[in-house]
Amino acid sequence: MAPATQYAYAVFTRDAVPNYATPATATVSVITPCSVSTIEANTHITSDTTWRTCTVHVVQGLVVDPGVTLTVQAGAVVKAIDSSSTLTVLGTLVAQGTAAAPGGIHLDRR
Repeated sequence: MAPATQYAYAVFTRDAVPNYATPATATVSVITPCSVSTIEANTHITSDTTWRTCTVHVVQGLVVDPGVTLTVQAGAVVKAIDSSSTLTVLGTLVAQGTAAAPGGIHLDRR
């Protein structure tokens, strides 16, 4: 299956006899999987950065430097590598999100 491609299928159900029911149709869309990056301890973001939709960032110790903006788009995920992980914002953090694509920062552990 190729990413960004739609496939159509006919779906049949049957019982033990076998009696077949009227076929139903199903459409399947294949999406491109998200990318994952791991950010090691004591990493500094030193210039304006955008983490895009469908990316997962696993952070251990991250600092957004003064005067720098980190934008986390809707659908991007930020996860802590463990309970001692930190995200220190000395500049600006913009966490975007919508009802359909909640986003920004997820306080999940990996």
